[in-house]
Amino acid sequence: MRYLIHSDDCTFDVATGKHTLLLDRRISNPTHLELIKCVYEAPTDVSGIYPLGVYLRSDGVHSLVANKHTILLRAKNHENDANVLAVLKESAGPKRYVLENPRGFFLKDHQYVRSFDFYFTDNSAIVGKPESSQEESVNSAQIAVRSDLFLFLDYSDDVKVTIDPVTGLLTEIEAVNDSTFEFIPNSGAGIAYADFGTNGGKCVDFNNDWVRLSDSSTVGEPDTGTLSLLFKSQPNSTDTQVIVDWYRWRIYVNAGGKLAWYDGEINETDITVSNSTDYLLSVRRDDGDFMWRLENLGDNTVATDTTSNGGNSAGTGLFDIGGSSTYSAAGSESSNLVVITSVADADVLTIETYLKQYYRGPLSVEGGDALPGKFLLELEILASH
Repeated sequence: MRYLIHSDDCTFDVATGKHTLLLDRRISNPTHLELIKCVYEAPTDVSGIYPLGVYLRSDGVHSLVANKHTILLRAKNHENDANVLAVLKESAGPKRYVLENPRGFFLKDHQYVRSFDFYFTDNSAIVGKPESSQEESVNSAQIAVRSDLFLFLDYSDDVKVTIDPVTGLLTEIEAVNDSTFEFIPNSGAGIAYADFGTNGGKCVDFNNDWVRLSDSSTVGEPDTGTLSLLFKSQPNSTDTQVIVDWYRWRIYVNAGGKLAWYDGEINETDITVSNSTDYLLSVRRDDGDFMWRLENLGDNTVATDTTSNGGNSAGTGLFDIGGSSTYSAAGSESSNLVVITSVADADVLTIETYLKQYYRGPLSVEGGDALPGKFLLELEILASH
């Protein structure tokens, strides 16, 4: 039986670039499929550049074929078969492609056909789909020169971080932008210095009770601004975890697992913190409010809330990161931290992008939706009865 398939009768998926035709009943027990004709017109390319030829592919037909039928020759894994049914040659203009010679395939026994899918590629790239690209990089040098920067701690900065050559413990970290911010462990021996994330980042590991980093500069925190940092939560929610203990940003995870702040007593947000999880936290402070954003760096889920900020006055430059004399931070970690005097969306997004890239590197950004071309296929399918 001869079958004609036209793109107008198919459903087009902009994400995969596939044209799919689902029949209302199946073609039972097909034994042989022959691709007799194929004419393809590529979608209009704004660049005006079209491939010299295209591959016609089908996952569905490929799964039915009994034997290995096509190999894409590569330097490595060159014996892997491919779902390419045919190569179409450019014809009658740069957008039109045709099949030169029919091609037949023996099919697996006791199979049936109900769904046909077809798509067209220039090598591995889907024709009509914009190429992916790397997200714009934001690096530490760009953060360091910001005019709204109040404080920046970079645990990968060899100039600002002091590591004991014998023990490997961190004994000091200075702010990138202001050496008067000098954080020193409250334990004389130093504090564990460890890896953080998947991009070569570093952090301090609060692997003992009551360990913290403390700074005794005399600069008070800004009344309006945003504090953003990378941290790992404690392995259980029975303790109260101190993330930072600054006068205007006293940020905790309360026993039970709620993100919280302190203004003489602990006040909980509606945001739940999971155990032993890497997070990006941003807290904007403005007009009596805290605007919270917590992103789980494992699955990129985001939780937000808006609360009072407690109205705390600026301190005298006493900054603690990690545990306090009352609460242990054991099992938690703290990595890069940025405080800016802005709460503007664009500014905060830049800081958050930098911290996420510090954690996992720049992401590949999808190039957008595929555009549909037009095609006409002529198939002959033989079936046993």
